[in-house]
Amino acid sequence: MDVGNSQLDPSHGMSSSSKNAQVEVIVVPFPCHSHLNQLLQLSCLISSSSYNIPVHYATTATHLRQVKLRFHSQTHLQNPNIHFHEFPTPPFLSPPPNPNSSSKFPSHLQPSFDASIQLRDPVADLLREISNTATRVVVIHDFLMAYVVQDIAIIPNAESYIFSPVSAFNMSFRLLKDNKSFQSLDELKGLSTIQGRQCQGNYPSSSMDVGNIQLDPSHGMSSSSKNSQVEVIVVPFPCHSHLNQLLQLSCLISSSSYNIPVHYATTATHLRQVKLRFNSQTHLQNPNIYFHEFPTPPFLSPPPNPNSSFKFPSHLQPSFDASIQLRDPVAGLLREISNTATRVVVIHDSLMAYVVQDIATIPNAESYIFSPVSAFNMYLPRFAGKGNEQ
Repeated sequence: MDVGNSQLDPSHGMSSSSKNAQVEVIVVPFPCHSHLNQLLQLSCLISSSSYNIPVHYATTATHLRQVKLRFHSQTHLQNPNIHFHEFPTPPFLSPPPNPNSSSKFPSHLQPSFDASIQLRDPVADLLREISNTATRVVVIHDFLMAYVVQDIAIIPNAESYIFSPVSAFNMSFRLLKDNKSFQSLDELKGLSTIQGRQCQGNYPSSSMDVGNIQLDPSHGMSSSSKNSQVEVIVVPFPCHSHLNQLLQLSCLISSSSYNIPVHYATTATHLRQVKLRFNSQTHLQNPNIYFHEFPTPPFLSPPPNPNSSFKFPSHLQPSFDASIQLRDPVAGLLREISNTATRVVVIHDSLMAYVVQDIATIPNAESYIFSPVSAFNMYLPRFAGKGNEQ
């Protein structure tokens, strides 16, 4: 999933005292300690003598104090190449945790998560300020903070990259703690309750619901209208499990329950694939759903390696890389729809932030991340090892 990854060449960095640094980095973490800490460690690495690149770590005042106090090395925080920016947020509730809750999600932190969407304006101001003196501004943001950094698209010398805080260790630990090997997952193929079914379940309804859009049915109008109040553009990642989930969501939004026009946009190859495999061809005939297939440059399509010890479908990587070419056609579609719709809502896969970054240049457009990973994915190893959740 290393699509559009930036290689920060140490030769590009200059001392933070320079008024015209070639490259400077802005880091925007999600305000939860496990997220804050990882990006602070990355900030210390980039700003170290190995790279000597100025880094601007931007978050709320409350969370900046928290992460600095808990950080493992106060010496690294004294590096003159790392700059801390603390931004105020409106007052929010801070209830105590509920030790008796049946859910392990820290729902008492939800108010602070919601308050983080107020960081968009101060982060945009910081971006404009730094872009005036730096040749190149690289924004590294938590995948949950795409809304906050969306103004990157209007800064010509800025570019953004997603940081995902979830590691392979998370999944490995759940297997190894039950003395299970990775190969033992093959045992699950015969389970009738799993085989051939889509992963089900999701996080608590309030969890990570930062900037969530409420699609009010009253806002929707017939697709035949030339001035529809709201239209939705859906941009999936070109992998079937991702494509399928967002196609199901598209069918729901465009259904008679909401009656909102939906534009499902992907590559020509993957559009044919997802439509052919979809579970209901009837839903695809809905006149409120429009399919847009965009060409991509030719890419290799090697066969899968059945003997690979690695389960990641690496034979699909060339098609993943080709998907970054969708930025221009998606931007063209966005501009076209924004001319007739009062409000354009873009729902994109968490891996497609690069493709939709031009949203910030459209005044009546807004974007929301869709995460295809469900709670089922996280709990599967436990079910496999014990048969039930303890």
